[in-house]
Amino acid sequence: MTDDLSAYLPKVRIEARKVWRKYGSALEGRIELEDLYQLGVVGLLTAARRWSPERGASLWTFAEQRVRGTMVDHIRQDQFIPLTRKKLVTPKPKLEELGEIAAIQTGVREVVDRGALIKQMIRRKQRAGGYVCER
Repeated sequence: MTDDLSAYLPKVRIEARKVWRKYGSALEGRIELEDLYQLGVVGLLTAARRWSPERGASLWTFAEQRVRGTMVDHIRQDQFIPLTRKKLVTPKPKLEELGEIAAIQTGVREVVDRGALIKQMIRRKQRAGGYVCER
């Protein structure tokens, strides 16, 4: 069986290069091309164990997705790249959340304003001689 699989090793290397090119910038310094190749070989061996010629598909047709999938699964599992290649964007707050934030800010302003108003009233009373501070 291993003699048969050795014919597919160049194809595994090609798949490793494809994955490397697709995710290359995210993988720099974290995983080597040879590591991806080895993962692809593991995927090939796994697929070869599960492959059944009676189903009508060639071994490579059956194994190709498992070879690439093994590499990508490892990359994702180790969190080298996000699950998608889309730009990570912080979600914008919903309208309700904005309303809550505005209400909190308004509440804080009211408390601060009331505190300032109370301080002014105390100062006026002190100036007028209404309050005596004992220490």
